[in-house]
Amino acid sequence: MAFTTGYFVITTKGSDFDSKKPLKLKPYKDCWIIMDGFIDVGDIFVFEREDACRRLYEFKKTRSRRYGSETSIRFIRSLTRKGAAKSGFVGEGEVLEYFRPTYEEAQEYAKQDRQEELDRVREDIAKFRFLLEQAHARFPKIDRKQIPASNSENPQTELIYLNRYVCGLARCGAIAYQELEEFKKSLTTGFSYNSDLDEEIEMVPND
Repeated sequence: MAFTTGYFVITTKGSDFDSKKPLKLKPYKDCWIIMDGFIDVGDIFVFEREDACRRLYEFKKTRSRRYGSETSIRFIRSLTRKGAAKSGFVGEGEVLEYFRPTYEEAQEYAKQDRQEELDRVREDIAKFRFLLEQAHARFPKIDRKQIPASNSENPQTELIYLNRYVCGLARCGAIAYQELEEFKKSLTTGFSYNSDLDEEIEMVPND
């Protein structure tokens, strides 16, 4: 009989996971997806090296911070990776680490996530305002009345309007394409084009 291989298996389950349902595993690239019908409710990764497994595990924990979500590392002996994944799916193997936040912990994680997102939004607002001020400095005759006002009570809304305004500046030629492309790479909250909502700004060239 062939010797079985030792595998380190990360199993991640979402808060809507229900083990009583007839769930199934679906191969996907380098992992298996846990499917509830057509809905993805978790995933399983299989490693031969523990160090590689633990690097991904730390990231997976950040994706399991909602109440009812969980992620674990198990040591499983199996003839194949697929066999190890199936064992992890049903909860077999030696549990090396297990993470499932309590309700109070999940609430605290959600609070931290909201604050981190708010910090990213504020950082990107500063970047948007610096870019548009550069454009207006190059073309000082462009009317400034459409520049979005600050909105300290709802920075996310302010960011949306700044995005639309900068798109308008780019369309009228006040911001070069390459400059806009480099700017987009600096953002952490993303950038979007919507020609129906972007500001219509009239270019007024310098004399």
